[in-house]
Amino acid sequence: MLTVDVATMRLQKAVTETEIAVDEAVLKVTSLIQEIVNARSEYRSHEAAVCAQPALLRAQRALANLNSAQGEVARAHGEMRSAHKIIAGPEEPNCPDLPSIHTGAQLAEAS
Repeated sequence: MLTVDVATMRLQKAVTETEIAVDEAVLKVTSLIQEIVNARSEYRSHEAAVCAQPALLRAQRALANLNSAQGEVARAHGEMRSAHKIIAGPEEPNCPDLPSIHTGAQLAEAS
């Protein structure tokens, strides 16, 4: 049976691995961009040099998409942290309905 603690540990591992993978992909695409520019500069007069600009634009687009992916992964991480705050208390056999759950700030305002 999957417990809350096991699910939390699996999610933490998955999020960390995903963040690392996206960071590595950003580094790889950045390296590709550098190589495209280096090759274009070195072989400017070669007939294949005309392909460098479209390739550079596509690589830059890939980098922009990876930056968006980084942001989305960070947002997902934040959402899971919010969920963790809700379930971080001890497990109860009878969990209350979500509308009856109050944050510490709400409880402080009520008293």
